[in-house]
Amino acid sequence: MIRQLILSTVTALMVPGIALATPLDCPVPSEVLAAAGGAADGISIDKLGGTIGSTVAVGGDIHPIANRLKQDLSGTQDAEVANIMIAAYCQYLQTADLGGQDKPELLTRFEQIAYDAVFSPPTQEKHEGGWLFD
Repeated sequence: MIRQLILSTVTALMVPGIALATPLDCPVPSEVLAAAGGAADGISIDKLGGTIGSTVAVGGDIHPIANRLKQDLSGTQDAEVANIMIAAYCQYLQTADLGGQDKPELLTRFEQIAYDAVFSPPTQEKHEGGWLFD
């Protein structure tokens, strides 16, 4: 029994990230969407999170996603739009296999990226509706 405890402790200390791995404290998506009012009804947090996650993973620009979301949620405060993006990305991180990357650190960095994208001036972009709605 003591031997197992010692082996587990040594293994946890030798493998980077395993000892410090903690679950993310994600906002509850339904509460974030409720704060945005009726404009957010029908948004798929999973689909939005996947779109954001795949864009961020390749170093892509999330400004177009923020602009589309702001347009689809017209009348919603910018801070709420950023919160929706952060909640979606957090949900994505919960299940994503990122090869040992520090998920809390990724989320912290993304929070600033999301606020910068949402509060920056919109770009001219046309799109067809339904890109993140079920």
